[in-house]
Order: sequence, then structure tokens, then C-alpha cells
Amino acid sequence: MARTSRNRLRITVASIALLAPGLSHADASTGTLDVATGDNQGTVTIDGRNVGDGAYRADVAPGEHDVKVTRLGFKPFHKKVTVEVGKVLSVGVTLEHEEAAPPPPPPPDVYGGLYGGFFLGPSLSPTGLHGTLDDSCNLIGAVSCSTSGPTGGVLAANIGYTWDPIGVELFGVFGVDTTAPSASFNGVVQPGSNPVLTGPARTEDFTIVRAGGMFALRARATIDGSKLRLAVAAGPGFGYHAMGMERVATTTDGTMTDKFAPPLVTYLAPAVSFEVTASFRLSKKVAVTAGVSSWLENAGNVTTQGAPDHYFLPSGVPLRTPSYTIVSGTQFYLWPFVGMQFGP
Repeated sequence: MARTSRNRLRITVASIALLAPGLSHADASTGTLDVATGDNQGTVTIDGRNVGDGAYRADVAPGEHDVKVTRLGFKPFHKKVTVEVGKVLSVGVTLEHEEAAPPPPPPPDVYGGLYGGFFLGPSLSPTGLHGTLDDSCNLIGAVSCSTSGPTGGVLAANIGYTWDPIGVELFGVFGVDTTAPSASFNGVVQPGSNPVLTGPARTEDFTIVRAGGMFALRARATIDGSKLRLAVAAGPGFGYHAMGMERVATTTDGTMTDKFAPPLVTYLAPAVSFEVTASFRLSKKVAVTAGVSSWLENAGNVTTQGAPDHYFLPSGVPLRTPSYTIVSGTQFYLWPFVGMQFGP
């Protein structure tokens, strides 16, 4: 009986060996996962678990596994793989460098802060001085007068502070202009006039010079571009001027001449300034500027002193030398200019 049982056990074991020759317990339940990086560097993670550095080889359960390889400065590798029983699955990994992050953008170019500049240009007064020779030639007994608007030059400067796009500035100008009117006299005694004071036929040539400073407190509005900057400015101010006149009288026959120069006169005038400019930026802080500035002021009525005892020399013939209104009313200046602007 015992011998029969032992024979049956041998047959069963032999049958199992015959059905699955060469299989062990491990071979029947696992597969092999082999992960390797090209330079053996990088942290290998299998199913969320850190398992090695640069390479990994081990028997794992069959089925799907999550393979990750990470390394500083490189893009992470991530792949899901399926391991089969009794087989080796090799996963080769080549990590790619991460692209360098672009530099941060520069801070915005904020237009604001302290600024200043200087400017040069011609001075034009197209409406004239509105004096005696301009508007009242007949009052001095002349047959005709020839006048023109004063011309000259200016040196201007400004300094201010701006908050994009509005700023406040002080504006100052030193200017000189001159005009050369003339008056013609025919020597004919008019009804009711004093023949002694009528004087001979003659031409009187005048030189009128005006110099002074003008100052204004202005607001400035600016449109700022990368290269071109446009601005307008306006505000109240005042002008202070000194004026001198010289008159040279010459008889029509050329035999007698006379010079008359009354004392200087001055006046203070309320004013309004307006300006339009365009600036080309050479750098963030330096620009070449061109524009037009206008100035309106009320001069009132400014007259010279007369000299009733003046005479033609050396003849002793009396010559009327009345007082002259040399500037009156609204004065209009126009200043085209170029210059440099510094600041934001």
C-alpha cells in the first residue's frame, strides 16, 4: 500500500515538470524592466518611487508601469510602459536640455521727471509796433510814412517737471528787435499851422530798437514716442522792455541834416505765451527740438520825450521834434526756433 502511494506522487511531479519544463516561480510571475540614460545621469522614478540614478534594472510585476527620469536643467522624461511575464523591456532615455528662459522685458519707459532746454531763433513782429509812425503819420505833419514789423532774435530757455503727459515749467526769453520806419515831409505850410515849425521838405529816417526779457509760467502737454516727441505749452507771463529811438532828418536838397535821440523808455506788459514743438530723441535724455513760439502782450501806450528847441545844425533852422508814440497796444511776437532739450 505504501509503495503504491509513492509511485502516484512521482507521476504527479513528473507530469508538472513535463507540462512546464524550465519555469521557476519567479519566471512565472514577473518581467524585467531595464531603464538607462545615455550618460548615466538623472533620477529614475518607477510608479512614483525613486529607484535609482542614471539607470535601473529589476524584476517587476507584469502590467503597466509609470517611468519618469528627471534631471536639473533638462526636460523631464515620462512614459507609461507595459511589462510582460518572462520578458525584458528596455527603455532608453535621452534627456533634452531645457531652453533658457528669455530675459525679463525691460521696464516700461516712463516719461516723467525734471527737464530743461535752450533755444535760438529769429524774432518777428508781423503786426508792427502800432506807434505814431505806424498808425498816425498825419499827426506829425508828414505826407507819408513807411513802416515794417520789427525783426530780431531771441535766446530762450525752459525748466520744468512733467508727469506723463502734463508738466509745469518756467519759460524765459531774452530778445532784441529793431525796425527802421521813415517819414516824408513836403515843407508846405498847412492851414492853421506855424510856418516856422513846418520845417523844410525833408525825409526823416528812424531806427527803433527794443530789448528785454519775457517770462511765463506754462503748462506743457506731451505725446511721447520712441523717437519723436510732440508737445504744446501755454501760460500767462509778463514782458519788460527798454526801447530806444534815433531820428535822422535830411532835407530834400541834401544841404541840412539833424540827429535826434530821446532818452530810453521802458514798459512792463502782461502777456500770454503759446508754443508748439517737435523733438527728435538722440537718446533717452537728449533731444533736438524745433518749434514755433508766439507771445502776446499789452504794451499800453509808450511815448518818447519831445525837444521843442531842437534845430537843424549848423544852419539854426528850427525843426519840430515832437514826442512819438513808439509802441502801443497789443504786441504780437512769433519765434521759430531750434534747440536742445534735456531730461525725460
